[in-house]
Order: sequence, then structure tokens, then C-alpha cells
Amino acid sequence: MYRSVRSFIVDASHNRLLMVPALLYAVNNYLKFTMQVRVAVLVGASWRGWGGTTQQQVPPQGKEGGTSQPVWAWLEACRGSHGRGMCHRGA
Repeated sequence: MYRSVRSFIVDASHNRLLMVPALLYAVNNYLKFTMQVRVAVLVGASWRGWGGTTQQQVPPQGKEGGTSQPVWAWLEACRGSHGRGMCHRGA
């Protein structure tokens, strides 16, 4: 702690240039945090909406034009191990 207000003011004036990068760092972290929250909310909402419509659109197994497995299972297989599943078209 400081012994007097004057010593605090003197030290603060010596460190005033350090406030600029500290402020920029704080603003940058705040913006990154809010963007991560927004992305998480959007992804969650899109997965809920996509999952609900997909389950209604997939015909039961054995019907004409039906698939043997749900679309979500096919997409999971496409993701595979580190993005190189059965749907990967690269070498």
C-alpha cells in the first residue's frame, strides 16, 4: 500500500503510458469473449433447428426412396477422424 495519496499519484503518472496497451488488451479480450458467446448461441440454435427438421424429413427405413440410416449418422461419418472421413475428397 501507499503511505500517501501523493505517492500513489506520482507512481500513476509514471505508469500512464502503460495504460494504453493494458486498455487495448482489455478491450480485445472483451470483444473475443462476446464473439465466442454469440457464435456459441448461434451454433446451438442452428443445431436445434437443423436436428428438428431433419428428424421429420427422414423417411422410415424400408420405405420407397428411404435411407438405411438417418442423415445425422451419415454426417457424423463424414466428419470422421480429424475431417478425413468417408466423404473427404482430398488426397
